[in-house]
Formats: sequence, C-alpha cells, structure tokens
Amino acid sequence: MMLRAAAIVLLGMLLGGAVAPAAEPSASPGEARVRELMTSGQYREAREAALEYLDEVRAAGDGGTLDEAVALELLSQATVTGIRVIEGETLEAAERALELRESLQGPDHNDLAIPLLLIGIIHRVSGHPADGLDALTRAVEVREAALGPDNMQVAVALDHLGDTLVDAGQYDEATTNLERRGRLYENNLEPGNPKWIALEDDRAMLAFRKGRYAEARDAFERVAVMKRDALGPEHPRYLRTLGNLAIQEMQLGEYTAARTRYEEVLAAWELKGETENRGYASTLHNLGIVLKKTGDYAGAREAYGRALAIKERLAGAGSTDAALTLVTLGGLAEQEGDYSDAWSLYERARRIQEEALGPD
Repeated sequence: MMLRAAAIVLLGMLLGGAVAPAAEPSASPGEARVRELMTSGQYREAREAALEYLDEVRAAGDGGTLDEAVALELLSQATVTGIRVIEGETLEAAERALELRESLQGPDHNDLAIPLLLIGIIHRVSGHPADGLDALTRAVEVREAALGPDNMQVAVALDHLGDTLVDAGQYDEATTNLERRGRLYENNLEPGNPKWIALEDDRAMLAFRKGRYAEARDAFERVAVMKRDALGPEHPRYLRTLGNLAIQEMQLGEYTAARTRYEEVLAAWELKGETENRGYASTLHNLGIVLKKTGDYAGAREAYGRALAIKERLAGAGSTDAALTLVTLGGLAEQEGDYSDAWSLYERARRIQEEALGPD
C-alpha cells in the first residue's frame, strides 16, 4: 500500500486548464499515465485514465489512503479542465479527497490545498463562484501557514482566488488580491517570467468586469502582443486573449474589428486541425453575436448552429453551455418574428437550466 502525497501544482486556469506536472519517480504507472495525458492537453483521455486508476487503487485494497485521494484529485482536475461538464460526481470526488487528506494528514497540511483549490475551481466553472470562495481562501491560508506568505505556491492559490473574486463580482477584494500578487511576484520573479503576463491578463479582465471597456481593450491588446511573442500565434492562450479583445471591441461597438478577431481565432484553430473543442465553439458563438448585431441573421444562425453542435458533442445536449447557445438562437428567432421556434428553443434551454440548477 502506497502512503504518499503527490503534490499537484495547479497553475492559473488562464486558458481553461490547470496543468499537472510530470509524475514523481515513485508514482504508479496509472498515476503517471493520467499526468502525462493532462500535460499533453488530452483531458478527455486523462479523465478515462483517472477513472481506471481510481478503480485500480480501490481494487488493490488501497481505498481510504492518500493514493485514493490523488486518484480522486486527478479525476476532478481532468474533468473540470478539459471537459467542463461539472457533474455532481466531480465535486464529490474533490470533497472526498479533502476528507481523506484531512483524516490522514491533519487539518493544516500543505497538500490540503490541492482538493481545496479544485473545489473552488469547480464551483467557479459551474457558474457559482461565490460558493468556492471559502475553499479558495482556506487554500491560501493553508499554504501561508505551511510555506510562508512569500512562497510561490501561495501565489498559485491567490491566482485562483483572484479569478473567482472577479467572477463573484467582488471587485474591491479582487483589486487587493492583484496588488498582493504583484508584490509577491516582485519578491520572487524575474521581469520576463510568464506569470507577469498572467497578472496583466487578470488586470485586463478586472477592467472588463468593471465595465471599463476601452481600458480593458487596450490592456488586452498589450497582453496579446506579449503572449504572441512568448507563445506563438497559434497557442491557445494567445487565441483566448484575442477572443477577450474581441469582446471589448463588441462592447465598444467596434463590430468589424471584433469580427476580424473572431475569424482570425477560428482560422488558427482550423489550421491546427482542432475544431472539436470548447474554445472553437465559444468563438463561433461570439461570432454569431457579432453577425446578429450587424444584421447578418443567416450568418449568425449558421455560427450559432455550428457552436451548438460542437457543444452538444463535447458535453451532451443537456449541458448548460449548450443552453446558452439555445437562448441566443431563440433570441435570433424571436427577432426574426419566428415566435414558435423561439419558444421551442427557450423551452429547451429552460429545461436544461432547471435540471442543472433546480426550479427556483
């Protein structure tokens, strides 16, 4: 029986994913396989491998151990990072991992931050960021107590807490978080470290959430240049920033510029041969919004339809992500006077939301 804590360093979810490092030399083949798949971005395959690893651990009589906690954490991480289907079992797996670590390692061990971060991330991605704040705050406190306030693992926890504060609308607290992270980076990082880019990205996002669209547009333009130079023009992180820049242009009524940005992002995904992913689907959805704004209803309907088909293939017809596109399709049908179709689309979206969130 392996009683070993394998620390998972969760990096910022700037592009939709935490990154798992390579497995430790003592890791089992099952654990090493999951980490390898996540490192290469194969999250759906990583989820299946994590399920197999969890079964392997339990079949070997290693349930109730740190190995089970690691397997549960890897399962949660692979699911929330790559698939973004926030099933009840994903949160339950992270919460069970936390229970195991607390019982085996005590309430103050640094590794408790692993499931705590996952719990916070799951709540955030599932659309309930405020529900994740307690777990993320505790993760920061655990790491501070174990490692000291200037340790870079504390910065990782602060990154996630800051993103979640923004999503929860707690902008004053998010600003304080950014300032603290900036001071921590100054004490630990060289000027060219990629984490500085991430910090500037977060500043831009905070400006957007505050409704300062011109400020956010200029900030995202600077971040886009930094990411293109550091990562290349086809890297997903650069493409995500182009999408964020296009959102600011939409908000400012710069629809031609926004359309050009979205088409550039789609072309990059297509050149890479990667069109079955959430980033591609989201870009199609947002392109549909631009086309609708400029009166190209046929183009908008096509973009929405393609986005919906990809979302349903990725996450199922009952996913909340699919429901978002159903609502926009309903709005387009309503604007065109097709009230029967609009009602049908709205009703489909309502049933999905009710199933996911409850009737109230």
